[in-house]
Amino acid sequence: MNTNWENHQNEGIKIVINAKMYKPETDNRLLIPFIDEKKGFGDSEKMGLLDKNGEVILPAEYDVILDDCYHPDDFIRVGKFVYSKSSQKMRVRYHIINASGELLLAQMYDWVCVSDDKKYIIIRDYTNYTTDGYAMFDIEGKEIVPLGKYQRLEFFDRGDRKSTRLNSS
Repeated sequence: MNTNWENHQNEGIKIVINAKMYKPETDNRLLIPFIDEKKGFGDSEKMGLLDKNGEVILPAEYDVILDDCYHPDDFIRVGKFVYSKSSQKMRVRYHIINASGELLLAQMYDWVCVSDDKKYIIIRDYTNYTTDGYAMFDIEGKEIVPLGKYQRLEFFDRGDRKSTRLNSS
């Protein structure tokens, strides 16, 4: 029987359930997102991450958790809503964390991406008009390409090798 649930699974929709109904033994993720209703209600609810034992790995301080964590070498993008004075709109700024809940980069950025080989991080930041653009870091957080040197920086696949394309400003 084809149900809407199958469509939701294909679309990547995630279901939030009450902890009383949750069965950790059937969940293969290492880190499980949770909402702490005591931190807010409705639009102000905050999210965090628990490990398989129910221990808080990342406190409920974030508005967005984009990725699932199934392996110890996975990375998770977590974001907060911030108000942009220049556009007069709310937008999301991201941190990236490892499976232990440690921040890989101290600063939040407008966009964050990890390479498929999990060795590099590309960020985009356009809050500072003098140095907006892209930057690249190794997975330890060491800067490889400084912010603003290129206006476009991305990973792409060329068959048997991964490459990075750079566009000058």
